[in-house]
Amino acid sequence: MTVRVGLCTRLAMPLDQGTEDVLTVPDDATSAHDHGNGRPLTGSAPKRSGAMDIREGRKRALDRLTFFSDAVAAIAATLLILPLVDDAAAIGHRSVGTLLSDNWHGLFAFALSFAVIYRFWIIHHHLYENVNDYSQPLLWTNGLWLFCIVFLPFPTELIGTHGGHSPLGLGLYIGTMVVASAAGMIAQWIIQRSPDLLAPGASPPSLSGAAIATAALIVAFIVAVASPTIGPWALLILIPTGYIDRWWIKRHHANREA
Repeated sequence: MTVRVGLCTRLAMPLDQGTEDVLTVPDDATSAHDHGNGRPLTGSAPKRSGAMDIREGRKRALDRLTFFSDAVAAIAATLLILPLVDDAAAIGHRSVGTLLSDNWHGLFAFALSFAVIYRFWIIHHHLYENVNDYSQPLLWTNGLWLFCIVFLPFPTELIGTHGGHSPLGLGLYIGTMVVASAAGMIAQWIIQRSPDLLAPGASPPSLSGAAIATAALIVAFIVAVASPTIGPWALLILIPTGYIDRWWIKRHHANREA
């Protein structure tokens, strides 16, 4: 009854007497006890802990990082096709067959680079799906990885224009992949050395796959620059890396169990 009378009295007051405390509950109401538990009603919801707010804020920041990385990879993959679209727009009186024949180097470079970017994105996706936090070294390493992904369409155009036989163009093309693979390996190493960045129950990433792929890319870089006639075909050395990684993991597990 006290609350109702006090509320009616407040509502009946003129506006010029102040409205900021119109719905104020009288002091005697806040001292009432909750039914059955003897706890006083405070009139306010329980406050959330500051630590929880910080964790949720960092989780949102990590989500922004992964969304940004996904968007950059998607844009870079889209940029690969734009030179071919320009050539198709300038087809003139040529037939489609002639257009495809004249641009087969560019089509090959596009398909290869799209597969490379998509493969890099898959590895990045699998790595960050088990990550629950981030650190400054991880942010900068991811930035280096993104730089390589954004830069890759440029050497792709070079090898598509020059037929993949320019040592400098091949060096930029495969060298960009080497740096991107090394950045991914460093990111895995950072996460492995900082288990607190992982989601609860997640296993630390293995470095063997990234290390083997980076080593294979370095070999392909040396072969392609030393023998430009081989060109991007030097990247075929990457095919057995998955089998080598699985063999290495099985051997490592067997040695630990022995």
